[in-house]
Amino acid sequence: MTSTVQINLLIAISLAWLVCVIICVLKAKYGMAIVGVVAAVAQEIGLPPIGGIYILNLIYPLWLVPFWGALRLAHPESYYAYWFYRRNLAKYFRAVQRFGMEEEYADLQKTGIDSSGIPGYFREMKRTT
Repeated sequence: MTSTVQINLLIAISLAWLVCVIICVLKAKYGMAIVGVVAAVAQEIGLPPIGGIYILNLIYPLWLVPFWGALRLAHPESYYAYWFYRRNLAKYFRAVQRFGMEEEYADLQKTGIDSSGIPGYFREMKRTT
């Protein structure tokens, strides 16, 4: 590979990783975003060996965690869920089940959907923010 192709590939991977970190934060997956950033920084600065075992080798693959977090369901109370799940209630219900928030979903069913198509839960969220 030529050096320009390598540089372009590195830039593309770095931008994709940064976008995935931002998506993790918007999906309220703060732990995955922090682990990914810490692992990337540790990989860049390097860590000293302890007892002949390089800790860096153990945390090296953790920089990929934001990619996994960007693929997973968002927390139902996150900004991402507000933006993308308000019209797709099936996906919202999957997120509610995954995070154990069935009572909130029952309240959503009671309040219904207004003429704008926004569920009651998101109307309340919009008022408070």
